[in-house]
Amino acid sequence: MRFSSFFREAGETVSISTIISALAIFITVGVVIVMSVIIRRSITTPLQHVMHAAEKIAHGDLTDEDITHASSDKIGKLALAFLFQLTPKYMQTI
Repeated sequence: MRFSSFFREAGETVSISTIISALAIFITVGVVIVMSVIIRRSITTPLQHVMHAAEKIAHGDLTDEDITHASSDKIGKLALAFLFQLTPKYMQTI
């Protein structure tokens, strides 16, 4: 009898541990997915704006000043360079 109750309690403990582990894995996977979507959007959205402005400049349209990504990272510096190309002072040199 003592061994059967020991094994029953051990089995219950293993079941609870398995459920907790599975729940922790699902929560972790969910957080990773959400974070990857946020990071992807923070990179691709400004690049899409700069790409759109570059296409307009390539077609000769220098009227777009819709590049508003203000940051000190590489994407922000790229957006600032394109915005500079759209300023009136730069357009006078063209």
